[in-house]
Amino acid sequence: MDLTDAFGAIKSATLPPDWTSDPQKTTAKMSMKSCYSPNHDEVTITFFRRCDSVTPESIAVLHSTLSRAPQTIPDASKELIDLAPALGHAGNNQWASPKAATFRLIQAQTMLLRMRTVLYIRGAFIDPNDRKGINEYCAVFVDVPNSDIAVEEVFLQVPSSLGIFQFEQYRKVYLQVLESIEWR
Repeated sequence: MDLTDAFGAIKSATLPPDWTSDPQKTTAKMSMKSCYSPNHDEVTITFFRRCDSVTPESIAVLHSTLSRAPQTIPDASKELIDLAPALGHAGNNQWASPKAATFRLIQAQTMLLRMRTVLYIRGAFIDPNDRKGINEYCAVFVDVPNSDIAVEEVFLQVPSSLGIFQFEQYRKVYLQVLESIEWR
């Protein structure tokens, strides 16, 4: 299945032919297109553009991070904490908000994706009461040219109840989708 309608910085992307998708949803605060696995409809690859609660300062930190050579972003670093507002819900992690974190961050790094630097985040959304996983998650955050109020991401969410093996299987599909992206 092709993502036939361009989405922000993405000109096109190819999903597996048996995946389905919703029509794109757009409001003043966000745009979103979700694609679903044929085997587990709660598994999604989502193209998401957020304009709500994104400040020019948080965008400036993201732009700065993406302007450097690919690198791992160290745990508990000032840079990681400063990136938290640009990461949306994934920014509510153990480094940015240790007592109230609902996202367990496992990995943060910049990397080249089809000749463009992106921020890759991996972790799990957790229940704040028992700290058990709800959804396994990975995402790339994309620099939006000529915007100081928007963040775009392409993310995979897999219910933690399906197990890490299923997450890794779906992550392979997700990485293939990322490799198919053509940028504007």
